[in-house]
Amino acid sequence: MAIHRSLVIFAIVAFMAPAITLAMDYVVGDDKGWSLNVNYEDWAKDNQFYVGDNLLFKYNNASHNIYKVNGDDFNSCTVPSNNRMKLKITVLDSTAPAAPSSAA
Repeated sequence: MAIHRSLVIFAIVAFMAPAITLAMDYVVGDDKGWSLNVNYEDWAKDNQFYVGDNLLFKYNNASHNIYKVNGDDFNSCTVPSNNRMKLKITVLDSTAPAAPSSAA
């Protein structure tokens, strides 16, 4: 019985491990972070985001705030601030593609 339970737990972990290990962390704006005068639309186009990935916002909290909003608030830019910056990304359902193999 204990062996059977261990096998089930191992199977669950083995099934979940690829999704967990493939998750990526993205610093929004790369080395410029979350600041004025950065084209975040261009930044987002250069990346592919998948379910499980993390967006990291690095910013000066004396100058900026981060708000999570729904679609309607995003479209109307309804946030409690005068300086409005937006980030819109597309998140893909499938896991990230395998990294290309290096040429031998």
